[in-house]
Amino acid sequence: MGKPALKIEEALDFHEKTKAKSEPSILKGDLANVFFGGAKEKTRPVNMSNLVGGRTTRVDPEWVHHLCKVTRVDANFLFGIKPMNPKTLEKYESGAYN
Repeated sequence: MGKPALKIEEALDFHEKTKAKSEPSILKGDLANVFFGGAKEKTRPVNMSNLVGGRTTRVDPEWVHHLCKVTRVDANFLFGIKPMNPKTLEKYESGAYN
């Protein structure tokens, strides 16, 4: 298993900890339906598992855009390039949102 191209688990965790109480959680299944809408319903969870686990070799820019939009992280966070807003990230990493 390779290193995941996108930090999907971390983005979902960030969203869960920073969202408003009335806002619904985002599930990986929901993302799979958006990302792999053209695939058979039974293969979507497998495709999502491969993406999360780093076994997918191609990342569609639309996936990045959608994931950033719904989780409120930036692309730098998703790719692990550099932190987003340092104060927000520090607050998240310290567990202040728990």
